Amino acid sequence: MNPAITHRHVIVRLLNGPIYQEDLDLWGRLGAEWDKIRNHFFEIGMEVARDDSAGYAFVRQREEIEESEVESWDDGTEAPLPRVLRRTRLSYHQTIFMVLLREELMRFEQNQEEGDHLYRSAMDLRDTMTPYYPELHDEKKIHRQISALVTK
Repeated sequence: MNPAITHRHVIVRLLNGPIYQEDLDLWGRLGAEWDKIRNHFFEIGMEVARDDSAGYAFVRQREEIEESEVESWDDGTEAPLPRVLRRTRLSYHQTIFMVLLREELMRFEQNQEEGDHLYRSAMDLRDTMTPYYPELHDEKKIHRQISALVTK
């Protein structure tokens, strides 16, 4: 583990995205200073999710009290913190795409015969998604829409 990498490096990296076990310096520092890093995010209403068996860690919003459930904070309790991470609704086709990808990944993990990584071509993904689109005469339009999903 590189001594120049501090817990602050790990915090900044987690704010930018997940940390993977392959990044030995950051992953080692995350483990060595777990309490300090976890407490830092706890103070701002977030939590660090760490899965050692899968080899990744990421930050997510801590779900305390939904803002819509709280009517008044006049009783001396602290108001909930505002959201740090933005929530974005997925479209119907984005949702279907994510569910299908998750199913593919679960099947791959159960069989584990094909290697360490799951690879699917754009054509495979297009063939998987096509039944979820209405029957149109313009196949190119459907293929463009599916390609846009894949590139997102």
